[in-house]
Amino acid sequence: MARKHSDAVESRRLRVAAEVWWVESHWVILQILTRGIGWAFIPEHILKDSPLMPQLTIPVLQFDEGAHPVALELIWNKRRPQGPAAKWLQEHFAKKPPLSISAGFPNRNRR
Repeated sequence: MARKHSDAVESRRLRVAAEVWWVESHWVILQILTRGIGWAFIPEHILKDSPLMPQLTIPVLQFDEGAHPVALELIWNKRRPQGPAAKWLQEHFAKKPPLSISAGFPNRNRR
């Protein structure tokens, strides 16, 4: 698996392959994949704007039923006070379990 480099603990905790190549950008991942090396999860917005997309095969994937956890971090500037919306969001995330969100992917280049 090729994955964008991140120092975040969550990035290492949520990896889905035993062996991972950590790289600096999604562009590098796309370059590796077009050379027939490895596989990766690439965000849809990166793929749709990439001239390399026609060279890639996007398999139809089936996942287990139910929610799959995704790390989410709430970050704000220490030098600026939080507004009402940011305060609400922080309180809401602290009190309630995370929501389950599903997203589709258009049927392009699928095999």
